[in-house]
Amino acid sequence: MASPAPGSLRGAGCVGEDGLTGYLYHSYMSEFAVSEARDRFAEVIEQAQRSGEPVYVTRRGRRVAVIVDAETYDRVVEVAEDAADRKELQAARSEDDYVPWEEVKADLGLG
Repeated sequence: MASPAPGSLRGAGCVGEDGLTGYLYHSYMSEFAVSEARDRFAEVIEQAQRSGEPVYVTRRGRRVAVIVDAETYDRVVEVAEDAADRKELQAARSEDDYVPWEEVKADLGLG
């Protein structure tokens, strides 16, 4: 499949198992060459904010940066942190390196 022209809309995406794709790639994405993004920076930011979709910045046809609105970025960071926490918890449980919640409640007199 041929690459789209710089600044053009790209094809449809789907929600990934990681939950991130749904935040970043609902239907269309835009790509701009670095020079074009620099010349139209305010417009590129506005596009990312308005659409809630990422805007990719490319150099020599390779993606080098992504511009997303702040709300989307915050959600992505939250999902990534939650995934890391779940992974750490799973590792701790597999090593029996945790205190069960019921024991914590009993120790604190909450139970």
